[in-house]
Amino acid sequence: MSSSIIVELIDVHKTYRLGRIEIHALRGVNLKINKGDFVSIMGPSGSGKTTLLNIMGTLDKPTKGRVLIDGVDVTKLPDKELTKLRRKKIGFVFQFHNLIPVLTALENVELPMIIASVPREERLKRAKHLLKLVGLEDRMNHRPSELSGGEQQRVAIARALANKPSLILADEPTGELDTENSELVMKIFREAVIEEGATAIIVTHNPLVSKLTDRIYHLRDGVIVKEEEVIKQSI
Repeated sequence: MSSSIIVELIDVHKTYRLGRIEIHALRGVNLKINKGDFVSIMGPSGSGKTTLLNIMGTLDKPTKGRVLIDGVDVTKLPDKELTKLRRKKIGFVFQFHNLIPVLTALENVELPMIIASVPREERLKRAKHLLKLVGLEDRMNHRPSELSGGEQQRVAIARALANKPSLILADEPTGELDTENSELVMKIFREAVIEEGATAIIVTHNPLVSKLTDRIYHLRDGVIVKEEEVIKQSI
């Protein structure tokens, strides 16, 4: 049974200190995400969404509790091992794309593979395949400034998939886009994740985005208060 679970959080707390004040960002989160899931974590600003995503992505450590990625307790791993795990297993998509302005779309997608020492011919083939997957095969030699916001986010999705991670974590991936582009990017995102056999967890405050996932976890004041299966409308 446990082999089907890619992310498991067990009684995860996160407390920050501001002088003498304690801020309880997470207050005992328990969560299991199965391999192949395409889910969202939804909540208002300040509910702990980004903190939760950072902990699942091993960018931050919980104050208390355990985090398992593919059965490995990452709360006990040293920083060097965490860096290796992130490079191999986790891809990130951020709200503001974080593309390198002087690089083309192709070069931006290549970058994680360069860091992972993938041979040039192999990484070029992979980058071109991923840009085609997100519908940008004719834009691969354009720099970010020559691309629309939606196109930049599609490059960011391709880059997140570059090293064939099993888990994609997205923080407000459509936060800078209008409704039409949000729906398009989410549709392409979903198709790419399924095609690559990955799992996606999307953090959002936007109900329109969360309704495009399969399941919504509602976060309030650092606690998951509800789990909701999304009923797809038949056309």
